[in-house]
Amino acid sequence: MLSELETRGIVELVPDPDDGRARIVRFAEEANDTRRAAAKALHYLELKLVRPFRLPRPLRGL
Repeated sequence: MLSELETRGIVELVPDPDDGRARIVRFAEEANDTRRAAAKALHYLELKLVRPFRLPRPLRGL
């Protein structure tokens, strides 16, 4: 799954400087516009679906 996201330019996989076996996954610079648009859409859905039922808000940053 990560390799597909990397191929599509959505994420970058870079070596972890502290662990040669691991790789760090981060959003690719080219994907920032898409990421921001998705965050706005999710926020809109939260306002429309969660607030009317007074449910607890989801945790931020996950």
